[in-house]
Amino acid sequence: MTRCLYCGAGRDADQCLNCGLTSAAAEVMLRRKLVLRTAWFLVGAVLFVPVSQAFPPLDIDSMLIFVGVIFFLSLGLGLWMVQRARQRQEIEALKRIYFGLLPVPWILTGLNYFHELRVGLSLMHRFPSVHIETSCIQGFEAVRKIVEEIGSERILFGTGLPLQNAAAGVAKIRHARIRDADREAIFGGNACRLLGLQNA
Repeated sequence: MTRCLYCGAGRDADQCLNCGLTSAAAEVMLRRKLVLRTAWFLVGAVLFVPVSQAFPPLDIDSMLIFVGVIFFLSLGLGLWMVQRARQRQEIEALKRIYFGLLPVPWILTGLNYFHELRVGLSLMHRFPSVHIETSCIQGFEAVRKIVEEIGSERILFGTGLPLQNAAAGVAKIRHARIRDADREAIFGGNACRLLGLQNA
């Protein structure tokens, strides 16, 4: 039994019973998925350069080196997978490594006005590794609306210090009409999970 290149399910015939794709179609869809995932990662890495200028204390050089290493590792792995897929060789283990490299958590910061929020939320709907922080979120019951739309699991508390008043950042979460469990997650639970500090 071989595995479908796209969904990874076992199949005995040319057409996968799980996703309905033939071998050729699964190869095309896999390539498309690899290109999109790598392209989004590259876009984020490129945008990081101008955005990072707002935070001079950060060790930008080390971050850029890390992003570059991850990008070229994933690009090389993706090309290797495509080559093996053309030869109808097993790639399931390589897929797991590849998709394990790129779901690095992305945290969108400084989003406040309606258009910016809509773009950020659309990215969150498409990519489960995208998060948002709350320092600049404005608008009537904006926090409640965001929680209702995407849940609280990927919302991180932010104050915007030293440019903003930290009390305002606390108040917008404390007084939001959301469940206490959501409030606790935003105030610290989500960040602890991302940083692996649940048991600390």
